[in-house]
Amino acid sequence: MLKLFHLSIISILLLVSQVCYSQVSIEDLNKKIEAQNNRINYLSNQFNNDTNKLTNVANNYAPIGIVLFLFGGFCALWAQNTQRNAWLWFFFGLILNVIAVITLLIKNAGDLNSLEDKINDI
Repeated sequence: MLKLFHLSIISILLLVSQVCYSQVSIEDLNKKIEAQNNRINYLSNQFNNDTNKLTNVANNYAPIGIVLFLFGGFCALWAQNTQRNAWLWFFFGLILNVIAVITLLIKNAGDLNSLEDKINDI
């Protein structure tokens, strides 16, 4: 009987120690979960900051892209009106816009001078 009593006390002590050990493990798990949640919040904030920075950069470059496209369109329109290759002049105006417009003005001045000469010859 005494052995049975000792065995039951040992069993109860083992059970209590398991419960205590489980509580420590649960506390550790809760700390780990809290640390992971903090890390997720930090990464989420970083992602939002990076997204906002990219949006600002895109908004800053959008007007420049529109102006470059308009340069290309202006050069292509002029090229069509003067029987030149519109695609070539569009990309020339899009990529090398300032040089294209200066070249366009020089060529247009030459075209106007040759047109005046033809008119004067008549």
